[in-house]
Amino acid sequence: MSTWGKEREDRLRSHAPSQGRETRIFCSLLPKGERTAPTMQTLATGGFTGSVTINALTTGNTYAVVIGSTTYSTTASATDTVLTVLKRIANSINDSTTHRALNVRKSGTDAVCNILGTATFTLANTGTTTASQVVVGTVSGSDTAIAKNATSITLPFALRGKIAKGQWLQAVDTTGEEYLFEVNADANDGATSLTVKSVHEQIPAGSTVIFPPELSDRREASISESYKAEGFSTFNTGGFEDAVFTTSSAEISLAGIYYEFDAGYRTIVAAAKEGREFYAIQEFGNQKTGYTRASREGVFIVTSFKLPTAVDGLINADFSGKVLTVPISRFSVPEE
Repeated sequence: MSTWGKEREDRLRSHAPSQGRETRIFCSLLPKGERTAPTMQTLATGGFTGSVTINALTTGNTYAVVIGSTTYSTTASATDTVLTVLKRIANSINDSTTHRALNVRKSGTDAVCNILGTATFTLANTGTTTASQVVVGTVSGSDTAIAKNATSITLPFALRGKIAKGQWLQAVDTTGEEYLFEVNADANDGATSLTVKSVHEQIPAGSTVIFPPELSDRREASISESYKAEGFSTFNTGGFEDAVFTTSSAEISLAGIYYEFDAGYRTIVAAAKEGREFYAIQEFGNQKTGYTRASREGVFIVTSFKLPTAVDGLINADFSGKVLTVPISRFSVPEE
């Protein structure tokens, strides 16, 4: 797999060692007055993009996407869905050295994804047994980099959900180099650009941005909950014993040795310093065959923030926070 195609945890090997990488924390600031969960997705800073849609499935058919002169194909089995077929094609594309297949997802009854490249390319469904079942979109875009001091970043495919003002994001180019920038105005669902604070350095076209950003280099990622209940007996109704919750609380601890140059860390610092609510997703590995992931998530606020900086530039930070909404458990989220 190319550097560009590596997963986030592979690139984290260049950061400080941390424990518990099988548990991942994604965090985003919330727009004022809102507590809606962010839509997990990968954005891009320019580049050339197209799209692939699989709208139906026939067992035994070959489904193919041709990028330039390279064909990526798979055969549908009786247990497949449009999503599992597109995911296999996307995985093959991501193993290449020139293109990325991003945001593979369901859209109604279809499965869709975005195709990204740093140079223009052709996109076709040649080799598909039933061509009408694979639809490719027109390729368009630009290889113009995001200039130093730019205050706007064009998104080649539209934002899904919202990104709040003050959110830090991290772009990664084809070599794995990372670039930080801060969103300077709320971006709404369907937005095709981000208003940002003046970027500190040029960002190559076709760089990718994971949203929400991952909080890397931590030592701990614990969400603890406690409940107190008082019991009482009643015989008038024929019942035995009931209990009433009198108190409940939940806390989060995010201790770690952090780099300043990290979007997840900067996001939590912004939440702490500005007293803002943030949404955190604590994601675990797959816990059941046929399912994607397991997670606990909710709305938090930082209540304690210790920030000693060592002479080597590493930040030994300790964030503690309160949960403002009951953490939602989403164990074994289905593929569909």
